[in-house]
Amino acid sequence: MTVSVDALLDRVPRPLRFAAVGGSCALVQLALLSLFVQGRVEVYLANTLAFLLSTQVNFVLSSLITWRDRTQPTDHRATVARRLLGYNVTALGSLVINQLAFALALRMLPYLLAAVVGILAGMLLTYLVSGWLLFRPRLLAQHAESFTNPSSHPA
Repeated sequence: MTVSVDALLDRVPRPLRFAAVGGSCALVQLALLSLFVQGRVEVYLANTLAFLLSTQVNFVLSSLITWRDRTQPTDHRATVARRLLGYNVTALGSLVINQLAFALALRMLPYLLAAVVGILAGMLLTYLVSGWLLFRPRLLAQHAESFTNPSSHPA
């Protein structure tokens, strides 16, 4: 009996998929941060750059894994672009939280552990905004579209 990857992913609760994607992207961010710091990039700039790069990886993985049931391969480019823009705007808010937590933790912890504190601090915001706005269920998205696009109403 063969079970597809799709079927396996559908069995995993969304919070666990979010944690797996977030954990993977946190490792990407920490690896980049370490590389940047070893390359003599100032630690706050290094953390910001690592965060911004891992955010792009996170968007792709979130679309394919965490919120997979709310996206379609046939989504129009404009839908994906709007989602990506919204995700990056959300990430900027998360970056503020991340950097504040990072700066406070850096006073007591090595920079990689301080970065973990920052990552954890920003995760909740990202999950909530992603679930409620960026990857909202299709029916809710269509309902919202009918209010924002009057031409979609039948005459």
